Amino acid sequence: MGCRRKTTCSLALFLLVVTLLPVVFSQKVDVLCLLEHCGVQMYECVANTTCRDALTCFGGCGTNLTCTMQCLYAYGACVSRSTKIDSSTTSSSVRLSNTCLTVTPSFFNCTKPQKLAQNFTFNMLKGQWYSVRGMTPPTDCYGCSSFLYEPYQHGFALRNTFDANVANGKTRRIKIQLIEEPTTSPAIWKSVGSAVGVKGLMEVNEEWRALALTTSGDTFLTYFCGNSTGSGYEGVMLFSRSQNLTSAEYQAAKTAALAHGYDLDKFCAPNQLNCSK
Repeated sequence: MGCRRKTTCSLALFLLVVTLLPVVFSQKVDVLCLLEHCGVQMYECVANTTCRDALTCFGGCGTNLTCTMQCLYAYGACVSRSTKIDSSTTSSSVRLSNTCLTVTPSFFNCTKPQKLAQNFTFNMLKGQWYSVRGMTPPTDCYGCSSFLYEPYQHGFALRNTFDANVANGKTRRIKIQLIEEPTTSPAIWKSVGSAVGVKGLMEVNEEWRALALTTSGDTFLTYFCGNSTGSGYEGVMLFSRSQNLTSAEYQAAKTAALAHGYDLDKFCAPNQLNCSK
């Protein structure tokens, strides 16, 4: 599925604000306010085939997060490519957020593990890692999931790439870029940015923790807790320098994970076959 017709910046903003955010992230929408400020965009959306399809997709999900993420990955690329970051984008986003939307605070409480990997340092993230096990499907278990950490300012620029099932039943390669920042703890770091590559939209704020590191240093168990537009989430993944673990590597990782109360045998295994490196 492609972007059959290039949408305008304001149309892309309208699409995400009116469909995705209120449904998934418990935001209240002032319809009269939208009619006043976004009447033109509403008309453009109805007249635009891609925008209509996206509205239909999101509208059929209700509170089903998996369905909503499939719609986002199916149509989010159109929003990302068509939205330009400029002063008009920023002012439109702020106006809509402050005038037409009321965010309901998240009551999600993360169960952050306190026992951390003693021999882990933030700089160990540098380079390529692959997610080879995940605790919570589907978000922790997307196929071909990789994390490339490259030096950026005082931290790292992260390029997270994975394959996701989209609303039309096909698979799409998703690429997300975030900024990783160190904290006072060597095993805890922050991750910030936009899940759709557009500043101000679907902003992500996460805390990651290294829980256990194998003796080789090539595999570690990591926990993350995040918040995006009022919604909280958490997960646990096993990162490895190689896409597929040997039996010995898996047993070493399993032993390290069990020491923290996690049984890797109960985790899902992301498909890392036929993935381009």
